[in-house]
Order: sequence, then C-alpha cells, then structure tokens
Amino acid sequence: MAGIKGSQTPRILAAQVTSKDLPLIGYDETAAAGQQFVRVSKSELEKAVNKPTFRNVTLLNSWRNFGNDYENLSLCKQGNQVTISGAIIGGASNTVAFNLPEGWRPATNDGFMVQRNIGGSVASGSATGTTVSARLVINGITGECSIVYEGTPAILTINQSFFTEKNFS
Repeated sequence: MAGIKGSQTPRILAAQVTSKDLPLIGYDETAAAGQQFVRVSKSELEKAVNKPTFRNVTLLNSWRNFGNDYENLSLCKQGNQVTISGAIIGGASNTVAFNLPEGWRPATNDGFMVQRNIGGSVASGSATGTTVSARLVINGITGECSIVYEGTPAILTINQSFFTEKNFS
C-alpha cells in the first residue's frame, strides 16, 4: 500500500466509458493493490442507481379498482424487487385479476395472503368490516395473478413484495 500515509483514504475517480461502452470505476494510485479498477456493466450500474419504476395494472375478469380514497392497484419495481399495492373489488374467486409483465414476475410460482374486507360499503367508500384472508397466487411463468377466497366477493387490499430472481450465496 505504497503512497498511503496515516489517515489518507483513496479517492474515487469518476466513471469513464471505455471503448466497450462499459463504465470503468476505480481508485487512483493510492488504492490498495488489486483494488484499483472494477469493471461494471451498464445494466449493473443502472441497478446500483436503483431508481424505482412504476406501472399501472390492467384489471381483468370483472376486477376493478376500489377507488375512493384507496390507491389503485399498481406495480413498483426497484432493482429486482417488485411491490404490488392497491385496493380492488368485484371479481370472482379463482379468476385472473391481472397479469405481470415479463421482467416483473417472480422466479417461481408464488402466493401471498392478502386482506379481504367483508361488510364494507362500496357506496360510502368504506373498506371497514370483517377482515378475513384471501390469497394472491402468481404464476411465475405466465405472470397470471389470481385471487382465491371463500364466500362473497369483497374489497381486497394488497401490499406485497417479492423478488424477480432469487440469488442466495
């Protein structure tokens, strides 16, 4: 570690685009040997910035946004994490409520418990009432998202996150 004295820390150089259009991120000569430069692909650099992307959802099979003061169903993707959130109503059990686009699907089939409110008044915009569970089932291959519940249709509030790829080291 020649050149480093006392409390000196390496300076980070600005990203430079190489002839291969890959950002070159590195340290100046005061960095430890073997840590001077790290090559990062453009897509990896964009992931590192990690800006969230939002997307509206097209509802199917009589499912519709609950509306009123409740959030419409939407998707948010940040890195490889996707969040589905909002309140919907109206569809029959075990029907596809919406589809996830490619790149926004879990690596495998997945399922989540969601809140289902029975007895709330659609006319008054109230989702209060008896809370029971329903299940959001996601097909990781097709992107189909089905809602499964027993009994009468109700207001569903969804706020679930999952990863599009599962990399465990």
